[in-house]
Amino acid sequence: MWNNITNFFTLIREGKIKKVPVGTDILPIGTKDPRFDGGYQASGITVDDFVASLPAGGVQSVTAEPSPAPGGDGIFVDNTDPLNPVLSFTGVEVDGTTITGDGTFGNPLVAAGGGAVNYANVFFVDSTNGNDATGLRNDFTKPYLSAYTAGAAATLTSPTATDRALVYVRAGKYTNNFIILFNNVDTYCEPGVVFENVVVQDNGASISCKFFGKAVFSGTVPAFSNDLFRLTGAASKVYFEFDDLFSNRAAFGVFNGSSATIVGRKVFAETFNTSYGCTFRGSGTITLNITEEIAAWHQVIGVRSFSGKLYVTCPRMYLHEGNYTGGNFKQVIAIRDSLGGEVVLNGDLIVNPLAGYYGGISGVITRWTDSFGTLRLNGNIYAENQFGVYGLGSSGASRTIINGDVRSNNLIAYVASNSSVVFRNGTLLNNNTTTGSEGYPVFSMGGSGKVWVENCHMYSLGTGAAQPNIAAVWKDTTASQLCINNTVHSGSDAIGFFVRNSAPAQPVNNVRIMNSRSTKPNDTNITDLLSPTGFVQDPNIIAIGFI
Repeated sequence: MWNNITNFFTLIREGKIKKVPVGTDILPIGTKDPRFDGGYQASGITVDDFVASLPAGGVQSVTAEPSPAPGGDGIFVDNTDPLNPVLSFTGVEVDGTTITGDGTFGNPLVAAGGGAVNYANVFFVDSTNGNDATGLRNDFTKPYLSAYTAGAAATLTSPTATDRALVYVRAGKYTNNFIILFNNVDTYCEPGVVFENVVVQDNGASISCKFFGKAVFSGTVPAFSNDLFRLTGAASKVYFEFDDLFSNRAAFGVFNGSSATIVGRKVFAETFNTSYGCTFRGSGTITLNITEEIAAWHQVIGVRSFSGKLYVTCPRMYLHEGNYTGGNFKQVIAIRDSLGGEVVLNGDLIVNPLAGYYGGISGVITRWTDSFGTLRLNGNIYAENQFGVYGLGSSGASRTIINGDVRSNNLIAYVASNSSVVFRNGTLLNNNTTTGSEGYPVFSMGGSGKVWVENCHMYSLGTGAAQPNIAAVWKDTTASQLCINNTVHSGSDAIGFFVRNSAPAQPVNNVRIMNSRSTKPNDTNITDLLSPTGFVQDPNIIAIGFI
């Protein structure tokens, strides 16, 4: 075998090499065979057989552009400037798909039928070298100074849904007062783009566009707008992406029939002159995905006069300690005057531990006035010194469903008026260290409020309260409805009640307890409609007393 290899090298030295083989030519190969010296037997294979043995889907043929300038079929490489080579593609076919374009921003590669977005016109923006007076489309060397001017120029090209325009913002700091979003004009921000003192809005027009990239927003929102990102169009559909967003006023406001998908890493709003961090009003569909935190001084999320759908996913929705408008606006989420909308929150709702009880209608979740609609929380509530839920919705369709733990130094919930609240699959823990909690029950009910507790542990610390004020539930009215299923309760003190009637002379019905136990009995004038099999007083019960 080694002799054959030596002979092969001799052929190379003597120049006996063919440039174009034919199918019957034989290629030398070594076939593994332990009987031969070196473990291989010298053999050969024809070119035709070798090609036929290759797997399907190998490298396909590529034709070079025959002319010195783009325009024919194939690939053209211009190396006139070694530091800036130009590679263009024209009419190249790969697996039957035709690729057009020359690979530039203004004329990108597009696969026919592939669904790629074709930006026929690109407008560059540069905070250092840009000039709004001399900016040109599709010219990398003639950028605009502001994204607003570039967008205004882009919309003059009459972009369509299939032939869109792109505003390309280079890294740098921009201090323009506002960015108008235009129909079919998308905006891309390079990493390192920083916008200061800016508002992004649709200016009341119904538009469809994307604002994407990793821009950072900071500074003071101009006085002509309460919201840094604001949609008011009757039917706007906007994708808005960023990295970090700070607003001295509100972060987002989506109104009327506008819909939006908002994606970012972190949001903080000081809520000056707004009393909300973000607000959603109208009939649109809003998706809010924040990977780290949404935080605000007042109403982190304010939902009002809303008949649409809101989906929020964020691991930490946080109410800061700052307060200059009072307790009525201190919530992680407040829903009022709604029109049948639906809200889904995926993540934990957290209140700062520094402030005392805010009073008013403060709470981690507040349902106020009509509040028609359903709120679902898939996450936990860490209320500190505030109510976990303040349910005062006047509509019988004011519904709140919580799948998770609730911990407070105050009431887990106060549910009255016509609000309905469901607690499922969690621990309801009242540490009883904050005044204003109506005698320290886990939760209290009044009016025509309705509460369901399903598959939960209930625990009340009991410290600071005197008999008979230690109870799992205070039931203030006959009309309020309580249903407890598959739940256990205990407290640090033996005295007190499981369900207490705060008006002892008045029998309280509308209590249904199924398969549940507590270390404490029901009040003497509480009637359990599922008795005698529903409730059992059991001194051996130990509910989970920590979260």
